[in-house]
Amino acid sequence: MVLGFTLTGPDDYAAGIGRCAHVLLALDAWLQDRPYRLLALDTQDDSWQAVLVARAHGDEFGQLSAALGIGLVAPQDA
Repeated sequence: MVLGFTLTGPDDYAAGIGRCAHVLLALDAWLQDRPYRLLALDTQDDSWQAVLVARAHGDEFGQLSAALGIGLVAPQDA
């Protein structure tokens, strides 16, 4: 159990890209009713990077990221 939710999924999500995508989508869904949101960073490489940002600061985070040349993508597009 992480952050109060248990990740469950089919056996084909045991490792690799499928597992990473499943974790990001499950966390994003869990956060929908909470004061934080998940933002995936578009680093233009094969790494998976995401941050939790307070919803109240999401726009500011997006502006700062853009100013620094760091792209953001929705978790389902990561």
